[in-house]
Amino acid sequence: MLQNVVVDQTDVIRILHVDDDSSQGDFLKYFLPVSDGSFNIQPICDPGKVLDELRVNRYDCVVTDYQMPELNGIELAAMIRKEFDIPIIIYTGQGSEEVAEAAFSVGIDDYLRKEMDPSHYQVLAKRIRSVVEKKRTESLYKNVVEQTRDALSIFIDGKVQFANQATLKLLGVKDISDIKGTNPFILSSIQFKTLTGFQNYKYKKNNGEDIYFEVSINPITYNGKEAMLCFMRDITEKKNLELEKQISQERFKTLVDLVPDGIISMNPFGFATFVNDTFLTLTGFSQDEIVGKHMTSIGTIRKQDLYKHIKTFASIIKGHIPTPVEFHWRKRDGTPAIGEAFISLIEVGGKKEILMITRDITNKKRQEKEFENLIEFSPDAILELNSKGEILSLNEAALKYTDLTKLTSIGKHFNTLFRIEDGDTIKLYDILDNLSKIKKIKPFEVKLMNNNNKVEWVEAHSRIINLDGENHGVQLILKDITKRKELEKVNKYYAEKINSYIVEHKNKNINKVLEKMMKDISLSVNKTEECLSNIISMDESDLINLQGIEGSIKKINKIVEHIATELEKSKTVETILDTKQFYKYTK
Repeated sequence: MLQNVVVDQTDVIRILHVDDDSSQGDFLKYFLPVSDGSFNIQPICDPGKVLDELRVNRYDCVVTDYQMPELNGIELAAMIRKEFDIPIIIYTGQGSEEVAEAAFSVGIDDYLRKEMDPSHYQVLAKRIRSVVEKKRTESLYKNVVEQTRDALSIFIDGKVQFANQATLKLLGVKDISDIKGTNPFILSSIQFKTLTGFQNYKYKKNNGEDIYFEVSINPITYNGKEAMLCFMRDITEKKNLELEKQISQERFKTLVDLVPDGIISMNPFGFATFVNDTFLTLTGFSQDEIVGKHMTSIGTIRKQDLYKHIKTFASIIKGHIPTPVEFHWRKRDGTPAIGEAFISLIEVGGKKEILMITRDITNKKRQEKEFENLIEFSPDAILELNSKGEILSLNEAALKYTDLTKLTSIGKHFNTLFRIEDGDTIKLYDILDNLSKIKKIKPFEVKLMNNNNKVEWVEAHSRIINLDGENHGVQLILKDITKRKELEKVNKYYAEKINSYIVEHKNKNINKVLEKMMKDISLSVNKTEECLSNIISMDESDLINLQGIEGSIKKINKIVEHIATELEKSKTVETILDTKQFYKYTK
């Protein structure tokens, strides 16, 4: 590669004329500008001073005589060519074919014989302009090649002959000598000739770094030989981004296929473009049966729902995204199911698509229905109040405490809906006023008036309604404990009777005591039978409260049995009542 390129891109063409005959220089200075006004001729008679002149001043062309003392034109041309890349024309009157051949062999650009006819200077002017413009074009092209960001190289027989700086930088080498005569693509010359268009290659630099580049190969002629011109562009970053994108897509696809929700996307015309594995598992269809098919032809939508879904689809395309929607659908085997869909409008490759994330909520809806039925048909009254005391919901059993229907009860304040004794009302108000502080509510008892204007005792079990970490209301379960309260009264009655027996015994009224005891025992049997008839309709929790009554009756039976046993031993009643055994039974 030459160090000096003495070609100026201006319109003026500066010519250095070399001839030991100074008159020849005068002729050129006169006639050449006549033929071409852009010429500027500088004559020099001593060929030995040409190199110094070229080093000091810039010229576009050298026109030299052949026959000169000390140094002929061919020798001068050879010296110039070693240092300068400038057009050289040998202009001589004593030449021959042998001289011309020798001149071209040292790298001159043109050879012209002198003639006496002044019109001949027009021919010389055209030759000068031709070689200068050619050199200027080559210089411009060379500058473009050297300065372009794209790597450019020339191959002959599959081996590098030329490479610009961008190529050297791309391949990680300092000088063209490091790659000249080699083939970084590891392709034969035959393979090179068959390649067309763009090709991608991977190349390992001397430092071990792998790079990727895109190559465009075109056939050219270089220095008279068939060659391949290669434009190379570094696409390592692009490749890495593509690789990262591919990895991300694979990772995303794996993630999408692993999520428990079904995912399907559709284009604006309603044709499915993508489904994940979960969607296929949920529906029982294969990918081929869904992707590319219109949503109305897949078979998951019930016929009676088609119009509604098409209308929703059209609304989504217009940008009206609905809140999560519940819908009925059918699996491939015809099994009916209920789903919930979260819908969004997305862009894929610059085109709009509808993305649906669906989940099967059939079991959830079944459980909700079972829970609703459990509440609705529960024998206990169940209702929910907000923080203001207004009714949010209530079941059928709760309606026996109000004259309103379930629909008209919603939104009413509990104090206007239910007839509650004033003292008991305060309990509910206290709970509602302290919702933010209460964590757990103990069961409490209240009196309610039913539709038959009878007072009922109920035991209220409460649960705080907590949403997003805040208490918003209370759920009440009202359990009818009227019968239990009656049994508690019976229990209290017999406890008091036994105590009275003990008091009377202390007064020694034995006959009167026994007579009263037998009478009360008879009454207790009748009362117990009546209680037992009520117990049949009671639940387990109420039966526990009968233990007190049962204990009292057993104690009376033991006293009677003790007295009867002692009388058989011919003991008097007074003696029996004075014994320690009697006191054992009456404690």
